[in-house]
Amino acid sequence: MKLIVNKYQGTKEQNESLWYGGKVAEIIKDDKTYTIEAIGDIVCDLIAKHDMKINDIEYKKDDVILNIIDKNNSGGFKREIEEFIKNDEELNDLILDDNPDYELVFGNNNWLEVFYDNGESDILDCATIDEAINDVLENLKDKIKLENNNIIYCRSANLSEFAVKKQEEICKCYIFDNKDDHSYDLFVDNGI
Repeated sequence: MKLIVNKYQGTKEQNESLWYGGKVAEIIKDDKTYTIEAIGDIVCDLIAKHDMKINDIEYKKDDVILNIIDKNNSGGFKREIEEFIKNDEELNDLILDDNPDYELVFGNNNWLEVFYDNGESDILDCATIDEAINDVLENLKDKIKLENNNIIYCRSANLSEFAVKKQEEICKCYIFDNKDDHSYDLFVDNGI
């Protein structure tokens, strides 16, 4: 089995689907490809919570600072909002209305979906790329024959053997403490 993560639009700190558009990952097993995509229009407004000045432009409370419309699954949301927020934590603060400066109001947002070789697809009930990969791998256990019931997925930006081994050891401890079957398949990518 081969796992290819195409997080070309974001970073490991940008794991929420909103940062992405189009293909984000592929799982290839026995000449079958399972493609995970972030699809759907993102339409939202970034609104000032108080009077402020940004790049020599004055905004009053409740003014729209940004009107984001990404209708081509291109990651346009990331390009436009990244001047104001940089990572999932800041994005979640905006979504939960915990940011002291800005409010984010959505008209539409994207979602994650898995596409199969036969043209069929399933909408994934998750918001992050890592959750989507784990969900698809878990569901594939029912559709394809994996060697083991447990799967460990490790990420390291520079494919450091130490970082991968450390993650693998932590996951192995969990498997040994919580599962009857201690065997596992290991997948590694560079987290980009």
